[in-house]
Amino acid sequence: MSQHPQATDARSRSRNHGSSLSRARMRPGKETPRTSSLNQSVIRAFAILNAFRSPGEWVAASELSRRAGIHEATVNRFLQSLTDVGAVARNAAGQYRCLLFVLPSGRAG
Repeated sequence: MSQHPQATDARSRSRNHGSSLSRARMRPGKETPRTSSLNQSVIRAFAILNAFRSPGEWVAASELSRRAGIHEATVNRFLQSLTDVGAVARNAAGQYRCLLFVLPSGRAG
């Protein structure tokens, strides 16, 4: 049995043109600093680190996910990497504490 052509077209459009990141990946050499996957990873990592509100605070991954606005599965992957490099610690209850704090600064104009 064949699929309905409109459904196939919609999936194709969604998969290939759903976001600026997808569009940037489709055109090698056209990525901007805001859409490159490396920079998105850095932005997400800092969003998770900034979700910690105070030194010494232990927070569940689900709460960090909510605070950072990032899907929990993604937060868990990032937390594993951040733990591996010593930026966060994990306790026996599965909560995390930030060991690295970045001070906000103004942007140079």
